[in-house]
Amino acid sequence: DVYKRQGINAEYGALVRLEQLAPFPFDLVMDQLKRYPNAEVAWAQEEPMNMGPFNFVYHHFRTSMSELDKQHGAAAGSRPFLREVRYIGREPAASPSTGFHSIHLMELNKFLDEGLN
Repeated sequence: DVYKRQGINAEYGALVRLEQLAPFPFDLVMDQLKRYPNAEVAWAQEEPMNMGPFNFVYHHFRTSMSELDKQHGAAAGSRPFLREVRYIGREPAASPSTGFHSIHLMELNKFLDEGLN
């Protein structure tokens, strides 16, 4: 378990891996959203924002959330499924890496800290 290896208390968190992007698995994403209805939704990728799949999956996640709200409606006191998808990863860049090992490690540590905490 990733959280245990990092020494993080995972009582209030879940890390879900999306292994297929096309065709997009709307049904599987909606199953996970239903399983964790109050969770913050975040997409983590090591690539810079403009190079990885974030811009592709963002809209598909939002469509999945909208569909769940249509199917289930907002129950009294419950949080709607439709919410922002937070991005965790490197800032947009012209190159896939900085070219400097020390900066790469700094960015990687920031990415891991933000993604796992």
